[in-house]
Amino acid sequence: MSEELLQRNLINNPPKIGKWDYYNVGATSIKQFKDAQIIRNVDYGKEEKKKVDALLVQKKNVIAVIEFKRPSEFNTKAKQNRAIEQELEVAKKLMLI
Repeated sequence: MSEELLQRNLINNPPKIGKWDYYNVGATSIKQFKDAQIIRNVDYGKEEKKKVDALLVQKKNVIAVIEFKRPSEFNTKAKQNRAIEQELEVAKKLMLI
């Protein structure tokens, strides 16, 4: 179980954005979200080890994967493409399975 989810009481009482549960994390892996029954219990493959900065979830369905970047890490097209590629596979697995 994710220490971060427990310490911040995100398992039973996540903050809301409209009707969605908002998990502003960074130290919690996809597998830990799955083990906490926050997202669907499917095989996410190697992406289970990845840690995302935030998730929007509705009834175990991932609505959005959020990656935070400093402006200096996102100020050129090459840096923007690198940031997108960084989380693209995670987003595909979480949102399409």
